[in-house]
Amino acid sequence: MDKPRKSLFEELNSVSYDRDNKRLVEQKGEHIITGAINLIEFINREFDDETANDLTKRLVNSIRSQDPRKFKRGIKSVKAKT
Repeated sequence: MDKPRKSLFEELNSVSYDRDNKRLVEQKGEHIITGAINLIEFINREFDDETANDLTKRLVNSIRSQDPRKFKRGIKSVKAKT
């Protein structure tokens, strides 16, 4: 008698995923920090020093205060200048 076969979907669902919250926080933190660093480097490369400093400060402050509108206002002011 043949063994019952599992579908690919059943096999994938049976794989145990790493559900360790500490590892999840570590991975997400690394990705977010890397993304923020890349954004700051992009800002410094694409804008003049004054604008880049302002946008970088706004980015850090909006993360600190958990208010993305602060950064968005900075972008709006840059768009208005151009």
